[in-house]
Amino acid sequence: LGIKFQYSVEPNSGVANARNCAIKLAFGEYVAFLDDDEVAFPDWLEKIYQTAKNTNAHVVFGPIEARLSQGSDAPSEYFQAFFSRPDEWDEGFITKHYGCGNSLMHREFVLSGETPFNPITNETGGEDDLLFREVEAKGGKFAWSKQAWVYEDVPRHRASYAYLTPRAFAFGHNTTSQCFDKKNPNYIAGLISMARGSLQTIVMAPVALGLWVIG
Repeated sequence: LGIKFQYSVEPNSGVANARNCAIKLAFGEYVAFLDDDEVAFPDWLEKIYQTAKNTNAHVVFGPIEARLSQGSDAPSEYFQAFFSRPDEWDEGFITKHYGCGNSLMHREFVLSGETPFNPITNETGGEDDLLFREVEAKGGKFAWSKQAWVYEDVPRHRASYAYLTPRAFAFGHNTTSQCFDKKNPNYIAGLISMARGSLQTIVMAPVALGLWVIG
């Protein structure tokens, strides 16, 4: 069975712009998403679509198994876990959302409008988190597809603390700042996140400095 692919070039940089460009070219009831470093199992699309039809969920996620490149930094178990999405749910509805990679979204409910992925996130990331917060605020449902597996191939330079440290900072920053989004605010959660981050800095910074000094 042949599948026709259509490609496009988005002249304006940013992941939100790229996703919005692709959505304009897509058609049908659902839109499936894979990240550029993910490789789907042969029956991935069938499995994730079947979960969507069985549950009528608006967004469906599947598990991810990371594959590290040869020679990646130790401890490899840590990096393996960081880039994976473990199969920790039963098939059906779930109470949280994940990233855009390995997901299926209902086009009309989730991806309506000219720019469903907010362009203000082009430089910071977190465009999927912001979108899913809006889905949640509208009463949207999330589901888990246990059999919809994909691999995520992790190049050597990403399996390192030099890569993960700014990524972790950006994740925490985005998660906190989105609590103050005017459309769907959660000020208490934002303040708690800021307090937690401040405490972590006060306690862990001296520890990290000491460990760096002694190698």
